[in-house]
Order: sequence, then structure tokens, then C-alpha cells
Amino acid sequence: MLGSAEDPDFEAHLKEGRYFVLDDAALDKYKRDPRVVFIPGSPIGNEMMPVIMRELGVDVPAKAVETLMKAWEGFKAKLAA
Repeated sequence: MLGSAEDPDFEAHLKEGRYFVLDDAALDKYKRDPRVVFIPGSPIGNEMMPVIMRELGVDVPAKAVETLMKAWEGFKAKLAA
């Protein structure tokens, strides 16, 4: 779920697998539910991928992605300087 949306099938979706709630604008009833993975931020960007990958049990790729993202951010900062 992204943003301040309503999910009329919330309970059914929880039974299907991991449920991710993204964005600070998400409704409290979703982002504070202990059964979900809440990823804060506004706007949501690439920083969500390592969290999602870790929660899905693919830690090694998540760490690789995080390393690449940090390198990319460093590269962009050098270009802007």
C-alpha cells in the first residue's frame, strides 16, 4: 500500500503474505498495525528496496543493492559539485 489509501480487503491481503505499507502519509490504522512492514518516508524512494528485500528473505541481494545505491548517490554528489 502506498500513501493515504484505503484497502477494503486488508485482512484478506494479510493472509496472502507480507504486507508493505509505504509513505508517512499512510493511514495510522495501516502503518501502526503490527502485522505489516511499515516503510517511512515522504516521498518514498529507492531506500525502500533494502527493507523490502530483507523482509522477503533475500538479504544478500538487499545488501548489494544498498551498496550500489550508496555508490550511485556518491557519484551524483560528485557530479553536482
